[in-house]
Amino acid sequence: MPSWQRGLDEAESRRRLEKYGPNRLETTSQDFWLKIFLRQFKNPLVYILLVAGLVTLFLADWTDTVIIFFTLLLNALIGFYQERKMAADLQALNRALPQKATVWRGGIEKEIEASKIVPGDIISFKLGDRVPADARLFDAHYLKTNEAALTGEWLGQLKQTAPLASFGLALGDQKNMVFMGTFVEEGKGRALVVGTGGTTQIGQIVGYVRGVKKEKTMLEKRLARLSRFLGLFIGLVSLAIIFFGVLAGKNFFEMFLTGVAVAVSAIPEGLPVAITVILVVGAKKILKKHGLVRRLRSVETLGSTTIICTDKTGTLTEGKMNVVRLLTGAREILHDGYKFSLPENQNSNAAHLTLLKIITLANEAAVENPQDELAKLKIHGRATDKALLLAGLQAGLRKEELVAQYVKIDELPFDAARKYYLGLYHTDHHNVLFSVGAPEILLEKCVEIDLDGKIKKLDEQKRAEIQTAIARLGRQGLHVLGVAKKDFLQREVKKITGTLDKLQFRLVFVGLVGLKDPLRPGVKENIRQAQQAGLKLTLVTGDHLDTALAIARELDLTPDGAKEFLTGKQISLLDAEKLKATVRQVKIFARVDPKDKLRIVQALQENGEVVAMTGDGINDTPALKRADIGLALGSGTDAAREVADLVMLDDSFAVIISAIKQGRVILDNIKKTLAYLLADSFSEIILIVGSIVAGLPLPILPAQILWVNLIDDALPSMSLVFEKAEGDVMRRRPQGRKTRIFDAEIKFFVFVIGVVTNLLLFALFWWYFRQNYDLEHIRTIIFAALGLDSLIYVFACKSLRQNIWHIRLFNNKHLLVAVGFGLLMLLAAIYLPFLQTLLKTQPLYGFDWGVVAILSLLDLLFIELGKWLFIWLKKA
Repeated sequence: MPSWQRGLDEAESRRRLEKYGPNRLETTSQDFWLKIFLRQFKNPLVYILLVAGLVTLFLADWTDTVIIFFTLLLNALIGFYQERKMAADLQALNRALPQKATVWRGGIEKEIEASKIVPGDIISFKLGDRVPADARLFDAHYLKTNEAALTGEWLGQLKQTAPLASFGLALGDQKNMVFMGTFVEEGKGRALVVGTGGTTQIGQIVGYVRGVKKEKTMLEKRLARLSRFLGLFIGLVSLAIIFFGVLAGKNFFEMFLTGVAVAVSAIPEGLPVAITVILVVGAKKILKKHGLVRRLRSVETLGSTTIICTDKTGTLTEGKMNVVRLLTGAREILHDGYKFSLPENQNSNAAHLTLLKIITLANEAAVENPQDELAKLKIHGRATDKALLLAGLQAGLRKEELVAQYVKIDELPFDAARKYYLGLYHTDHHNVLFSVGAPEILLEKCVEIDLDGKIKKLDEQKRAEIQTAIARLGRQGLHVLGVAKKDFLQREVKKITGTLDKLQFRLVFVGLVGLKDPLRPGVKENIRQAQQAGLKLTLVTGDHLDTALAIARELDLTPDGAKEFLTGKQISLLDAEKLKATVRQVKIFARVDPKDKLRIVQALQENGEVVAMTGDGINDTPALKRADIGLALGSGTDAAREVADLVMLDDSFAVIISAIKQGRVILDNIKKTLAYLLADSFSEIILIVGSIVAGLPLPILPAQILWVNLIDDALPSMSLVFEKAEGDVMRRRPQGRKTRIFDAEIKFFVFVIGVVTNLLLFALFWWYFRQNYDLEHIRTIIFAALGLDSLIYVFACKSLRQNIWHIRLFNNKHLLVAVGFGLLMLLAAIYLPFLQTLLKTQPLYGFDWGVVAILSLLDLLFIELGKWLFIWLKKA
């Protein structure tokens, strides 16, 4: 053993540990819990509610004070809980690392804590071990490491000790390196440590995660803009009411109370709680579709998503190797993931059956529970071996029966240098040699071909056809194996001495086996639904470009030109501005590393896209955190799940489509609730301001306004959160990053309801006032009209896109109960003596109620006519 392979001595290892630090990832200090809690109050709408709460507290209006501060506390607690959960992001990365490692120190092999490994250490590892640091291999015995967590490639990577051909290769192409956090799938090896802790590849990813700032969700940004507008508008209106009221000779204190009442009623204090309930209900519905929401406010962002950046393995594909095609000299047989399309009348000598027997025998996979039915079998072994054995089982072949029929004499296991397997078996008084491996190598050794039991000469035309088939299967992204055989008499074998290699001559070509990671069932339909919903799809993978293109062709995402795909190496040559311009045209990104994925997401966001990003590995964490919606696979790493906004529990792309649909429903229901609450507030503002300008008494008292807003309307507004999806929800274009929640639809709706309601109410008030009715009685009529009107036009809010004669009015039982309760509270306010005293109301009679009912129905009619006009203009 050369001296450097003996490893460091203890003194030198201690010196280097002090110099380079422990082999672990740094974690950031967590904010004090009180700081996190107080941070939840940094919101313009919260500021408005705080001011309103302090004013009502000063005026000893205990009911309003309790409601306002309870709303603030509830929202702060929800935000506090969500933010505390995010503190686990970087800690999850540490959980992916090994705790113990084997090193050579002073020529002695010993096990130490992985955190004490230093650059220059010699480490050794074997099957099942996790690699404790980044290291350069100098000794490898058929070593394969699984680097899926770093590169996204699910197949084990065969390692070598020879120098690399060039610099700047992607991680997956650095065959003489092993990386921290990956694990040994086959073989064993030794390596020289070149990076520990933060200098490792996974350490650099931690740096990216720490440097990535999670942007506010679309909902948070939209509510902030809305809050600023409402705060300014309500403040000016309240001051105007007080100013013009006093100017008109009214009592200052009465006008101050009116201004405060209008301000409190105009603030949609029920909106934060309603939004919280909408998000919780939506999250529960997504969970029923196998999606676990980790960040509540991100649910609405799903409805605004414009582009899905999806990984290949596990999301679009099943993440395991399957035999999908058999090709012999006689026929080509396909496999749909469950069974082969075998001929009805099979010849027992059919070449495809011979091929299946050979691949069932010629592998090292084993079945743990052979007595169980096919769907429940547990198969252990290398990915390729498991796929070959399963193919035989699906064709009705049992390995234990074949082993009894074909007695193994000798074998040469698959070797990376040789690139094929050889097995010599005895059966029916003769010996047979089976070979499985690289098709090009086996084809060179074949001189004959099996045509369903008839052995024919392999002429040049047939050889060319096989070579063409190998190339065709390769272009389709398949991993191709060749299968050959040769029959021997026992005396022929005895004449040949040495290894089995000497028997491998003048072989009979049996066929080709095509293996691939198949598409998940239903993923094509899911992608069609996404495209129908106006969503863009981009494939972002660490796989080779050929593999990515093959999957894209299978999913009809094939680029039309060479500019529509980029590799990680090409991305590294582009600056931020060029990448921003380029990503608009690119559908496929291949051979990308964590930094590339992060840059892709940032460039798309700068182009105005709302980005949903899928991922399962440690390499995906920076991009998952940066994306507007991070979507982690349930089978992925802890690190990916911790930084994600949504976890797909069954790894299915269908979860994404269901979640986006529910996100759109959530956005719809938030807008419906907002329209209902703001329309109510706008009506009251215009009514009061109009009466002051006209020199009339106040048509409704502050206490009556608050009763309508907080008692009558509270439950109907909350019940809108349970509205079901509208029929066209997945046929609309995405909302996008710049869309405001207070959009043209809501503005039109609020304006129409406000103007129409106020004209009718003001006309009613003016008529009663001119008839010299008692002012308290008139105010009771206006109070009843305002309350009943809001309980009726809530049905118009069930859809902002369709008239009520096109929708199912009574399919929301929560709304029906809420309207019934609101009506009871309205009647209680008018007829119960203690509430009459509190609210200054009088009993109404049949004629009064008839007038109120007609006015409410007229209001609903005008609203629907206005909605019809808006829909018509929008279509035009």
